[in-house]
Amino acid sequence: MDYADIQKMSDDDLAKRIFEGAPGSDWWESLKFELNKRNMLRFESSMSRVESSLEKAGHFLSEMGASAVRAERSTKRLEVATWIILAASVVIALDALLRLVQGH
Repeated sequence: MDYADIQKMSDDDLAKRIFEGAPGSDWWESLKFELNKRNMLRFESSMSRVESSLEKAGHFLSEMGASAVRAERSTKRLEVATWIILAASVVIALDALLRLVQGH
């Protein structure tokens, strides 16, 4: 059996043969190398997906920060508008009270 045959084995077969084999032999090292290589490829693929997810999360957080700044500006404008409405209401109420008092 050569390395091409090892590459065709399932992970379970590789692990079983590693467990049953004599550590340190060329055959055992080849099996272990192939299993490690597959695990590293899976790990690399997983890390790539994690990186992509982190980039998306960073983009989302950036958008949320910009949205928070816009919301803060809108809140400030709303606060100013509320004070203007309150002041106008006080002026109207005082005008009405003054007219009522002057009428008597």
